[in-house]
Amino acid sequence: MAHLVRDDMPQEVPIVVCRRIVIAQALYAAGAALCIINTYWGIAFIVLVQLNYAAAPVFHRRSRS
Repeated sequence: MAHLVRDDMPQEVPIVVCRRIVIAQALYAAGAALCIINTYWGIAFIVLVQLNYAAAPVFHRRSRS
């Protein structure tokens, strides 16, 4: 890692951050590919992805205990 998070963070944080970045980039690529079918659909999809990451809805998973 490039030490972009503090050392006192839990070990899972860098993994979650990397996964979030990869998923976001894949969604942006899907939006760009959607522009082949219809430019407006592609732009709308990219805007929706951006709004999703800007609003950052939190979905908590139930812990199995």
